[in-house]
Amino acid sequence: MIDRAANAANVGWEIAQAVGLAAAVGCALLCLLPVRPRAPGRATLSLRLHEWAGWLALAGAIAHVALLLVVDHRVVEHLKPGAPLYEWAGILGLALLILLTVPATDRLRRRLWSHHRSFQALHVALATAMDQTCIVDDSHHVMCTGRNAMGQLGSDPGEAHAPVRTDARSDWTAIASGDSHACGIAGGTTTCWGLNSEGELGDGDQFDQEAPVVSGGGTYARIAAGPSTSIGIAASSTSVSTK
Repeated sequence: MIDRAANAANVGWEIAQAVGLAAAVGCALLCLLPVRPRAPGRATLSLRLHEWAGWLALAGAIAHVALLLVVDHRVVEHLKPGAPLYEWAGILGLALLILLTVPATDRLRRRLWSHHRSFQALHVALATAMDQTCIVDDSHHVMCTGRNAMGQLGSDPGEAHAPVRTDARSDWTAIASGDSHACGIAGGTTTCWGLNSEGELGDGDQFDQEAPVVSGGGTYARIAAGPSTSIGIAASSTSVSTK
């Protein structure tokens, strides 16, 4: 009987780990597969599938915890203050997944956020920690660091833990970073890259861009970027905005 109980506990433990791994893979895919295309013809995940995948990932994470509690009551010890950091990281991850999934339901989302863009910005920021920083260095290159979920580094996909060059140009004179996009001035031309869901790149469409694209078509003396807007002061001192 003891051997059977031990074997059953081991099987339950392995199933719980497999379910937890599936939930983690689901979360990774949700972050990697875009809901909107970054370029024409690019495969995307529909909003409905994205929502269902989120609920499945949440269900898998909850099942993972529940199975572990059933097959091994000692797991409760890991919920005490002295638990290993990786256990607390898992608990934080579960709480974050709940925060990402439950408020995203249509009725609750409309109650909490009057503007869908506000919800979208918070949802993506929580999911991918998409902050980035861009500067113009002493040699007039643009250097960016941080997350790159929407192409906001203007370079190869993948986040950067150290500054990377956006491109090979060395005539950048100004740079402005929004929440998930950036704009810069080089050789008198303004270019932008990153998230473009509200047309903030000013290139005439709403496709995200992983490399700088010409914005506006005019000549600007100064630029600024916000959560979903880019603003430029033209050489004629006229303010122009894209959103």
